[in-house]
Amino acid sequence: MGDCWPGASVWIDFLNEEAQDFWGNLYSYDQFIGSTSRYHAWNDMNEPSVFSTPEKTLPGLSRHYKADGRVIFHRDFHNAYGAL
Repeated sequence: MGDCWPGASVWIDFLNEEAQDFWGNLYSYDQFIGSTSRYHAWNDMNEPSVFSTPEKTLPGLSRHYKADGRVIFHRDFHNAYGAL
């Protein structure tokens, strides 16, 4: 938990396949009336902003969990976070 534009915030572990499936289903075309492959969602974040940390992003030792049990530290993943 940390501070971002809306206030107290949490960040999704997008390396977890279950989280990917859950959030991916929220972005299906039937969830957004009038959306198409050309007119849909816009993601303007490259990496998570966390105003309450010295790095202003998730701490480098934050953990992301893969379904196979592997752990990936945020420092090795932060630039790819927004793409997921």
